[in-house]
Amino acid sequence: MNPLIRLVDSLVRLKGYQVRRDNGLGLGGMRMVRRALDDGQAGEAVAALEDRPRPAAPPAGDLDALHVCLRTCLRENRNVNPKPRLTGSSLEELTLRCTLSLVRSLNHAARHGGGGVSLRVLDDRSDAAPLARLRQVLAEADAAVPVEVVTTAEPGQGPSLHQQFDWARQQDGLTYFVEDDWLHETDGVLAMWDFYRDMAARCGSHLVIAPQEHGSLYMDHPPSYIVLGRDRRWRTIHNATHTLFTHGRVVREQWECFENTRFVGTRKRALGSERQTTNRLFDRMPAFSPLAPAAVHLQYDEILPPFFDWRPLWERNDVSHRVAAVSAPAG
Repeated sequence: MNPLIRLVDSLVRLKGYQVRRDNGLGLGGMRMVRRALDDGQAGEAVAALEDRPRPAAPPAGDLDALHVCLRTCLRENRNVNPKPRLTGSSLEELTLRCTLSLVRSLNHAARHGGGGVSLRVLDDRSDAAPLARLRQVLAEADAAVPVEVVTTAEPGQGPSLHQQFDWARQQDGLTYFVEDDWLHETDGVLAMWDFYRDMAARCGSHLVIAPQEHGSLYMDHPPSYIVLGRDRRWRTIHNATHTLFTHGRVVREQWECFENTRFVGTRKRALGSERQTTNRLFDRMPAFSPLAPAAVHLQYDEILPPFFDWRPLWERNDVSHRVAAVSAPAG
């Protein structure tokens, strides 16, 4: 161990840590895991699962109505990270394929979920031609659910996020917030819906679900619970994006965890980050992600869940034959 590392090691030992060779689990290896276990960093909401082994009354609110909000922006001057996306496709093709996969998943949920499903597309001032193609995909997907396309009251990512959450807190039903670059398994929405109802009845409380856990989070090792669902395993989580499945009552009663999302994309963007907003929910109620993802975030390879091959699902949602002849509406 060189002198600099020895100095760092002596300093971090004052806090109960030590510097060790990376063993594949991240700096400190099992020492980091042990520290997390000793400090109980799973949070009171997760630990409370142990105290609720018996069936409890379901939480207040309608669990058989599902309101979905898809946020999209097909604008040429859209502010995006210039880093090439995972698929190598244009942002428009990415959005259209992901939208088709979502509608197919909603159709499946509507047919087998035993409740009502609706889709609200919140469009942030898309250009006319790609918006027309998006509408064509929605029309030709034979949606078994009512669909409405709504223009944002103000342009920008932050106002769009804030508007969707403000709309959701007025709903008495389950709410699913998703962005336009998430590719859905056909049974993905139904899996989240079924698990939410089952776990809410078991715990007697509302919860939060993320469709996938980003691959980078598997390099961290907080204590977690593994729960068996109807068709897959789920684990408790402590971090996620603003793509979430929860209940309108959660948004209404925990509004302070959503309100500052309006700052996303502004000079005060740190106030709107997940850490400062929706991640705070995970200390207040159980939160889960499926080990076999319900949907995947098609941005970059490092954020995909481990061992998931997205390509077959991508190919099944090819939209080239659906939009080839669609152009911008006249006038």
